[in-house]
Amino acid sequence: MKSLRTIFCVMVLGAILTLALIGCAPKETVATETSSKKVALLVLGRIDDHGWDQAFYEGLMLAKEKYGIETAYIETVPEADTEKYVREFASRGFDLIIGADFPFQDAIFKVAADYPKTWFAWAGSGQTAPNVVTTEVHAQDCAYLAGMLAARMSKTGVIAGVKGYDVPDIIRDINGYKLGARAVNPNIIVKDVFTYDWQDPVKAKDATLSLIAEKADVFYVDGNPKDEGVFAAAKEKGLYAIGSVGDQYALSPSVLLTSVIYGHPETVVKIVGDLVNGTIKSATYNYSMKDGGCHLAPYHDFESKIPDSVKAEIEKAKQDILDGKIVVTDTVEMID
Repeated sequence: MKSLRTIFCVMVLGAILTLALIGCAPKETVATETSSKKVALLVLGRIDDHGWDQAFYEGLMLAKEKYGIETAYIETVPEADTEKYVREFASRGFDLIIGADFPFQDAIFKVAADYPKTWFAWAGSGQTAPNVVTTEVHAQDCAYLAGMLAARMSKTGVIAGVKGYDVPDIIRDINGYKLGARAVNPNIIVKDVFTYDWQDPVKAKDATLSLIAEKADVFYVDGNPKDEGVFAAAKEKGLYAIGSVGDQYALSPSVLLTSVIYGHPETVVKIVGDLVNGTIKSATYNYSMKDGGCHLAPYHDFESKIPDSVKAEIEKAKQDILDGKIVVTDTVEMID
């Protein structure tokens, strides 16, 4: 009788442990429609981050609505497990697998080589394969406008960029920010900090507080969960920030002057449309302000606080960029 009780307890304990492990793992969410095409999205962060990963998720949902595809997504994928999840979707016969973050690079290209009839997409630069679509953001023009705003709103003459990693899209972005700031204030000091972590707000807050100690008073982020730490530090000290990728206003209304919005959703719809129409090919989908790939969000609570002369100056610079009168350097080398 004692032995039977022991076996029963072991079985119950095993079931509890299994459920606990399942609860800790990233969860897959599937939405089934009538189309025969299946598209999966994998993100390192959250689909409600008001930034990078949410923009890709919104694109997936727009594509589902437009083309009736079957979709699945997994958020909070650990970097160490990127290949596991990419390979799982490939083995299940998904037609397109999107790794929305730069660290999916190795996993995407490794699995793509093993599944030549499956399409893959990733947000990165510098590597290609016959069945991989690459997306790049050339947002330096929009970042230029953000830099102008930051320099005009700074009271100390010191502004900063608080970014995750020094990858190509981010380098273009912060270069544009520097050039725009210097266009309106040649003496402005622009500091760069990379936390080498897109997810951790504590690291980002600590980095921001260090920059504040160096008199920085406007901070440009990169549209990832770590940004919440930047906003928290700026709010505590009564300073400003400029968001990125999505309109991050809702995360910190008293801090956000504006955001540089990327066209990720439209790019995802374009890629899925090419898949559905049979026109998808190995290519780089890159976009800039000139083709509608980025723009500034509204000023929201700062609409009446930003001088009209500054808003007019930014609007004129925008038109000058579109007309080719201002050319913002497009480079993946950090400028001083």
